[in-house]
Amino acid sequence: MSLAQDVFWKLHEGLPKQGPGSDASTLRALALAGELPSAPRILDLGCGTGRQSLTLARATGGHVTAVDVWAPSLAVLRERAARAGLGAQIETVQQSMGALDLRGRIFDLVWCESAVYTIGFDAALRAWRPLLVPGGALAVSELAWLRADPPERARRFWAGGYPAMRAHEANLRALADSGYLLADSFTLPDTDWEDGYYAELARRIPRCERDTLNPRLTRCSMRRRTRSRCSASARGALGTCSTSRGRPCRTVPITAEHGLRPRNDARNASRVPPIRPR
Repeated sequence: MSLAQDVFWKLHEGLPKQGPGSDASTLRALALAGELPSAPRILDLGCGTGRQSLTLARATGGHVTAVDVWAPSLAVLRERAARAGLGAQIETVQQSMGALDLRGRIFDLVWCESAVYTIGFDAALRAWRPLLVPGGALAVSELAWLRADPPERARRFWAGGYPAMRAHEANLRALADSGYLLADSFTLPDTDWEDGYYAELARRIPRCERDTLNPRLTRCSMRRRTRSRCSASARGALGTCSTSRGRPCRTVPITAEHGLRPRNDARNASRVPPIRPR
């Protein structure tokens, strides 16, 4: 384990989640995915310790293949699934999202919360479409600027942290260009970032500074990350989650079928569109 990985795990160990989100937002996005089989096959990419994996398994009765590159996170997910009586519904796979080898398996629903930035939004759209059954759904959260004039401090931070971050509208165009039909999108509330995540990280940083072999690494990396991301999120630089629907087995786009329309709220900072490939 590298020093950076050790610091990351010390800061995140035992947290209810390893990124922004909530059960309420997961269920909201799931509702936008439209009709699914009675026991859908779900692929949860970058699952972490699996907060959303458990929520999806419980809500759908389906089988969740939870993929993450970090073995300790998957071990926590298996323990949580067993305690919740969901062990038979959740399978963990240790792989990188950027180098998936699922042996030709396809899924009714592909899910990714707070992790797509690790391989890039456009690359993910291209790579994950073949994993969907005809008419399958993709739900993904992505960082996005929701205003044309973000604060300079936030812009500088994200220029180093995620240079590919762009406006929400540009992400929607990327969905269309990749052959997806947008169902809808919504902005994650601030509580999805603060409760059980940023607030807890801020409390843990002093302890991690004392324990780590390199306190400067913790201060410069993790504290800057927490504070700058909180600042950015409050001022218009948060994730967007989208749900899309695949077209081959449907005659009506999901936007018309469910009466859904993409929201255009530039005041908040994080969105969720459902998307289905055309």
